Amino acid sequence: MTKRALEAEEDALQLLVYNLLAAVDLDSSGLSIRVSSDRLFEPDLVTRNSGLYALLYDAHQQPLWRSRSVTIEFPSPRALEVDDWDFQALEHQATPYFRLAVGIQWPDANAELRRYDVVMWRNALDYYEQLDRFRTTLWTWLVITTM
Repeated sequence: MTKRALEAEEDALQLLVYNLLAAVDLDSSGLSIRVSSDRLFEPDLVTRNSGLYALLYDAHQQPLWRSRSVTIEFPSPRALEVDDWDFQALEHQATPYFRLAVGIQWPDANAELRRYDVVMWRNALDYYEQLDRFRTTLWTWLVITTM
């Protein structure tokens, strides 16, 4: 169950990255990008401290945008190659998270490709609680059936 459940978490975060990219526009200078929060289809990204967080970084790992849900500081990701996806289960500030980062390129107003990183964080506490309940139930049934 664990491997498939982790793959499902990664797939769900990847879908959310695509959702976020659908809301990307050039900023007023035309030399960088911004996210139009009114075009985000995931309500958890606009609800403070929802457990789902998104950040956009420039090529120098400087934050350009963060979802309204972000209420804590997250570490910048390591620089990724364009089209490289990096999924990790990790702990941050004593809380388990799933993090998915991807390196992208986006054309500016001059049609020059600029480098960015998109990072999604999801609080994984519910995931691990469900996993523990599943294991407990499994062991309980195993004990019952061997009696």
